[in-house]
Amino acid sequence: HCAADISSKKKKKNEKDNDGEDEGLINEDWRVARTFRISSEFISRTLAPSILPHLHRYSPKDNEDESVVLQKPHYGQQYISFVDSRQAAARSTLKQNLSQESAWIYSRLMNKLSDEKQNEEQSRKSWEDAITALENIPNRSGDIEKSIEEYKSKLAVPIHLTWMQAFEFLKKNMDEGGKPEADKLCGLFIDKDNDEEYNENGEITENAKDKYVLQAMLANLGRHVKTDAGQETMGLFTSYYPKLQKITKLPDVVKEFNEEFKVDIKIEEWQNLIKIFLDYRVRSDESFCFKDTSCPGIDIKELRRFATQKERSRKPVEKPQVNNNNVNTAVITLLATLIDPKSDNPGNVAKTHREYIEKVIDAFWDNILSAGFLEWDSNTDGYYFNITNIAFKLFDKVYMCDVPDQGCRVEKRPVDTLFMGYSPYIIDGKAVKYDGDPKGETYPIYEYMDGKKEDGSRVTLEDIREWSEKNRKVLYDNNLWGESGYFTDRLDYIYSYPNIFIQAEHTAQVDRTTSRQNQYDFKKQEINIMACSTTMEMGVDLGNMELV
Repeated sequence: HCAADISSKKKKKNEKDNDGEDEGLINEDWRVARTFRISSEFISRTLAPSILPHLHRYSPKDNEDESVVLQKPHYGQQYISFVDSRQAAARSTLKQNLSQESAWIYSRLMNKLSDEKQNEEQSRKSWEDAITALENIPNRSGDIEKSIEEYKSKLAVPIHLTWMQAFEFLKKNMDEGGKPEADKLCGLFIDKDNDEEYNENGEITENAKDKYVLQAMLANLGRHVKTDAGQETMGLFTSYYPKLQKITKLPDVVKEFNEEFKVDIKIEEWQNLIKIFLDYRVRSDESFCFKDTSCPGIDIKELRRFATQKERSRKPVEKPQVNNNNVNTAVITLLATLIDPKSDNPGNVAKTHREYIEKVIDAFWDNILSAGFLEWDSNTDGYYFNITNIAFKLFDKVYMCDVPDQGCRVEKRPVDTLFMGYSPYIIDGKAVKYDGDPKGETYPIYEYMDGKKEDGSRVTLEDIREWSEKNRKVLYDNNLWGESGYFTDRLDYIYSYPNIFIQAEHTAQVDRTTSRQNQYDFKKQEINIMACSTTMEMGVDLGNMELV
């Protein structure tokens, strides 16, 4: 189910067709449309994870330990792929490796978060028991009250990984043979002619690895996407902002707003509004900077993953505002909707009550600045969101909300935060009331750590499907997982905790030094797939080959 657009035009209600007939809204039949892709690059990427497991593993030499097999990418299983086009081989290689990178990041972080939560559940249960016991003590002293508050504050903070904790984990996480996984992928994207990235001993420098992991995290975790594959849209894990805990008092102007318009914004809802702004505005705009003492001298404005990639324009974070032309953020639309829920034009409501809304926005902006989310850049005279302020946690509860996309398409995606019962997504300029269970759907912890069952055997596709259909039913019900689910293949692969494989290009457009290095690495079975054009037909000694 690819949710392909059939029409680029969105008909409005009561719009007449060419015959003068009232067509109403677009017919829903478009929702069953499928794209049928047969490009060589797509087919090669689809076949690779199916072919590799059926090939012979690396055979250790007499002087090698069995663990050497586990250090090889995908156990040294490999084949050669031919296509009569240099560009197709290059595109296939790039997309294959980027796909493996995404699977690596999502599967490892989801597994790490699940493992942490599983390990800490007993501790959190003991804190809850301690609170119950202490609260049952009559005539409690001040020290006991203090202990109760301490336990409650611990429970209020969800189990999470900060950006830098995730960075260090991905950089150091080992494969089954005790080799850093990041090294395998990093070697594909660094400049081997640059001494700062690849030293004379043929080793990746620490600085190069730092830059690679940071770039990979920015590409896969930084931006909040609406409908495409991301950690939130696939329901894997979600964002968490520890600094929101600093905002503990509802501003006076918000209390006045509550009283004036007979609403009840509490501190939790106020925090939710700030989170929605950070997730759906700041992260969507990629208004990022990076400042951390453990990685001095790295400026993400200068990081480019590929030589052909343009330098990304990172505009400063803008304060929400009501102007004469439009309402430029979901924050203002949501506030205007609270004022008049029945209005079809929240923009006009915002302009009518501009004075009240601007006072609330001033307090909103002050809270964001005082909590330390943003960094001032004197070069651009603007604020940027320090990406290290984001953390990641498992979904505690899920709300499936409509997400507007291009054309006439509307899809449902998982959301972990509502504001006063409204979805964070604005559709056609209006806030949308969430119409599902107000408590949301609960998300049990994934039970197959490291892709293994209790007996140590690998989890199978059947195991994953059986578990997910019961424990991720909300994704099945909304066509994201299951037989024709939008993310089925991706989710199956990520939950399997895949053994990452490597593809390299061997065509005439690759320089001779790189080609020789790729041939050498392929012989050592450090590369799994060699994507070749007809250049390889001229004859290269690669030893015995099982499959072409």
